[in-house]
Amino acid sequence: MFGDIQNGTAEIAGTVAFYTLNRLDLIDYVAVTTPSDMKFILKAPPLSYVNNVFTLPFEVNVWYSCYFIIAFTILILYAIVVCENKYKHAFKDENNIASIKPKFLEVIMVQVGALTQQGSYTEPKSTSGRIAVFTVLLVLMFLYNAYSAYIVVLLQSTSDNIRTIKDLLDSKISLGVEDIVYSKYYFQIQQEPIRKAIYENKIAPKGQKSNFMKIETGMEKMRDEFFAFHCETTSGYKVVMDTFQEHEKCGLIEVDYLNTLHPSISVKKGSPYKDVVKVGFRKIYESGIRHRQMNRIYYKRPQCTGKGGSFTSVGIIDAYFPITIFCAGVLMSVWLLLVEIFLFKYRQNLRVFFSQILVATKLK
Repeated sequence: MFGDIQNGTAEIAGTVAFYTLNRLDLIDYVAVTTPSDMKFILKAPPLSYVNNVFTLPFEVNVWYSCYFIIAFTILILYAIVVCENKYKHAFKDENNIASIKPKFLEVIMVQVGALTQQGSYTEPKSTSGRIAVFTVLLVLMFLYNAYSAYIVVLLQSTSDNIRTIKDLLDSKISLGVEDIVYSKYYFQIQQEPIRKAIYENKIAPKGQKSNFMKIETGMEKMRDEFFAFHCETTSGYKVVMDTFQEHEKCGLIEVDYLNTLHPSISVKKGSPYKDVVKVGFRKIYESGIRHRQMNRIYYKRPQCTGKGGSFTSVGIIDAYFPITIFCAGVLMSVWLLLVEIFLFKYRQNLRVFFSQILVATKLK
């Protein structure tokens, strides 16, 4: 088209065109006709993708207060248990539940049972000890209810921390681009460090297949995966309106990558038709014809009307933190088991070894 303008075959471009520096010497941009935006469209990622949701229900000061309460009650209960053991003849066993042994580790296990709402097979026999245990259980019950209620909300929440191209580059989200000529051109010519890194690392990495694809494929991946797709927004939202369910239209985010102006109708540099075209398009704007056609043809970001219509299941990523704790506990228990087996098997040999070392030290 611009070849025809350059060799004099045409005076007016047949379609809108984006602004580029190498065209400014050849043509004059006259009027913006369509609000064509090219942006990344993505669904707001679940909060668990960017944060450990199991630490978010309480503020930092509340967590510190919980640690203080647990440590303080462990010390109080340990002191009570030591006193009970010293005067154990004054207490009678009124049930089949054993008394807490005067061991610090034993008291810690009682507190762990209270913290995890599991209870304990031992209990204090004195009134003061029972009041201490009751107080701990009551406080932890309120904290447990508050924590459980809020964690459900967090597991269904989304994050809003992806707003810029820098966020796209730093996040684990995959990227794709609509397979059209001018998208490839704009992505390939980027020299700004962040945009260039996005293209080289996430769009067209060396030795791998580039992520240019049809818009239907890209929007489907955006719906089902942690994926951002770059396309004309009106074309992308048309696919959203046609294929997405109501609750899937919620939480859509736009990130501007190219930061370009809307495309414009252009004419040959110095063309006598420039003012005619400019005035004609101005009349179209003022009459409302353009606005009417935009409302009929162009799709906008859909309104979220069915956010409560679905309930997302908890996935592996959501449960990553408790699974990590479980795996760490299993590894630690296996390691301690091996240590105990070793000590039990070679206990006599170790006693002889350390006794010989002690005798040798005394002789010196």
